[in-house]
Amino acid sequence: DKRLNNNHQLLINKNRFYLITKFFFKYVKKNHNVLDIGIYPGTTTKLLKELSDEENLKINFEGLGLGLDDNFKKTMNDLGVKLYDFDLEIIDNKSKINFITKKRYDVILLTDVIEHISNPHALLESIHKILKIKGKLIITTDNVSRLSQILELLKGKSPYVPLIESKIFFGGDWRPHFREYDKIELLKLA
Repeated sequence: DKRLNNNHQLLINKNRFYLITKFFFKYVKKNHNVLDIGIYPGTTTKLLKELSDEENLKINFEGLGLGLDDNFKKTMNDLGVKLYDFDLEIIDNKSKINFITKKRYDVILLTDVIEHISNPHALLESIHKILKIKGKLIITTDNVSRLSQILELLKGKSPYVPLIESKIFFGGDWRPHFREYDKIELLKLA
C-alpha cells in the first residue's frame, strides 16, 4: 500500500493502525463528525481521512492538540482538518474541551495519548460531554504488562520513563508517559 511508503509510524505500528482502522470503519458513517484528540503527528487522521475519501464518506475531521506548528497546521488544513490548540493537562471546571469545540462527535480518537495525561479521569469526563449518545471512543495505549516491560523488571530496571525524561524534570510541550495502563484499568476508567 502506498500509504506505507516513507511512513515509519505506520510501518512500526501497523497492527495498531489496522485495529484502529477496523473499529473506525465499523462505527463511522457518511457525514459523521470525528475528533482526534492528541492529533500530532497526524498519521491516524491522515490515514483515516484518505480511506474515508476513497469510500466517499465525507467525514468531518477535527483535531485537538498542543503546540501545533505552522507546517503541521498547513498539512492538516490542506486535508480539510480543523484544528484546536489545547493543553489536555489544564482540563478543569473552567477549561473543558466542550468550550473549545462547541460540538458533539460521532467518533473520538484517543490514540496513544492517555498514558501522557496526569488526570485521565478529567479528560475522559470531558470527552463524555462531547461524544454523542451512541458515539464511540477509540482508545489505544501502550500496555503496562507488555513483554518489554516485564523484561526490564527482570533485569532489575524500572519499566518507567527515565527520571530525567519524566514530568518531574521535563518542562516542554512534549509530554512523556505519566502512567501506563492494562486493558482492565482502561475499561474501569472509561
